Amino acid sequence: MTLSYTLKISEKKLQSRISEMMPLEKNIYLVTVILSYPVIDLTGGNNLIGIFCHLDVLMPGGIKAFGMGKITGTLSYNPDLGEIFLNNPEISILKIQHVSENLMPIIQKVLLIIANKLLSKHPVYKLTSNKLKHKLAMLTLKSITVANQKLLLEFSILKKIAWHNRMNKIVSGPTRVL
Repeated sequence: MTLSYTLKISEKKLQSRISEMMPLEKNIYLVTVILSYPVIDLTGGNNLIGIFCHLDVLMPGGIKAFGMGKITGTLSYNPDLGEIFLNNPEISILKIQHVSENLMPIIQKVLLIIANKLLSKHPVYKLTSNKLKHKLAMLTLKSITVANQKLLLEFSILKKIAWHNRMNKIVSGPTRVL
């Protein structure tokens, strides 16, 4: 028998967490991209999370542009830290005003680098270890799903305890009396 626990995280809670970590800024290839004013989207299906962002783009020669983009990705869980990160990000929407078409691939590349480097270091959600149910939940994650504009984390608690008990028996081996 496995005891499971489902933690429901609202879009509003995720929105609050993502808003705290913005703005994010990265300069690559002499192009600076600043992500700000994020809006979480949990309606895409396929267990994906989307983040719409305002973009400011600064380029050599004093060129300034702005627009919006949407970064989508799956989520990964780090059980040691109790943190959830954006994983496998993709740029699903990119609209920049006042920029020539030949610069768009560079801007998209910089935005993807930001998504990969920065969003993978900043958790989109962190379980707090001061709550008993979160401490128990941090033991093992069974699944992450997106449904009804909520992030659902299903944890399987007894399965992890049974695994630890089996490992302790294997490591310690049978007891022999000499």
